[in-house]
Amino acid sequence: TNVGYAFINFLDPVNMTRFSEHFEGYRFKKQNSQKVATVNPAHVQGLSRNVQQLTKKAVLHFNKGEYKPVVFRDGLRVDFEDLAKEYS
Repeated sequence: TNVGYAFINFLDPVNMTRFSEHFEGYRFKKQNSQKVATVNPAHVQGLSRNVQQLTKKAVLHFNKGEYKPVVFRDGLRVDFEDLAKEYS
């Protein structure tokens, strides 16, 4: 079974609350899936700390980086390596 994760850096706690209330228990309907969403605060908080943590993970190098994190800033995709340099 595939498991998907998303880490969202909310800038306002009110938005995190709204997101949680909407997506907690959400049932994925495509492909006749039985999956149900769970929303939890991450153990590591903040974009900078998450980027630093993710740079230590093997997934960045697995399959030529095909599965590395995708990061958006102001609606635009940001290269993860550039972001890692910014927060190193």
